[in-house]
Amino acid sequence: MRFNCFSDKQIYQNKTAVVYHRTRSLSNIEGIIRTRFIPSRSNVYGSGFYATYSIKDQFSPEMGESFGSYLIACKIKNLNRYLILNMDEAKIIHGANWKLSSQIKMFSKSLTEKIRNSKKVTFQKLDRLHQNKKNIIYLLHREFNLDQQGIHGVIFHGEIACGAFGSCLLKYGSIKEGEDFVLLRYAFAPSDQDIKKVKWFNSYSKS
Repeated sequence: MRFNCFSDKQIYQNKTAVVYHRTRSLSNIEGIIRTRFIPSRSNVYGSGFYATYSIKDQFSPEMGESFGSYLIACKIKNLNRYLILNMDEAKIIHGANWKLSSQIKMFSKSLTEKIRNSKKVTFQKLDRLHQNKKNIIYLLHREFNLDQQGIHGVIFHGEIACGAFGSCLLKYGSIKEGEDFVLLRYAFAPSDQDIKKVKWFNSYSKS
């Protein structure tokens, strides 16, 4: 897999993806590489590492205001462990088990039981919404607190920041370079900048 910042939605059958994450300073990038990214608990869909797998989604005023002007591109591993709410991407990664009901039953016994006991949400309803390409992340997190169900992460299309929507990858809990992802590039890239004029740096010194 070769890095191409102009290629959109880079999700691959080898269970990896190129994603983009904004942060406010070089020291934050250094912290992610040296130790571990520790998320805050104030995020809308639970505590975790939020990124987009479309670079275009990073370039809106809301993204810059919410997350900062530094951008990292990284390769995320083990997508087969993610709950994928976008049907097309689910078919690429999960194959015959692409249906949302099948994914949930594979990944979380606790969430499976909660849905079976729910009067508001059923597996049939979730599969219907999934196939109709409806935004499901808000419903699932509101009803079941996804970050508390033992799920590795979620891939979805929805609101990332106030007023900013995009194709999002959310890894719950902490994330570490070398274990969960590999840093590919970083850049100073204000959200009002022309994407084609972003100057990417190939590596970040750990010395």
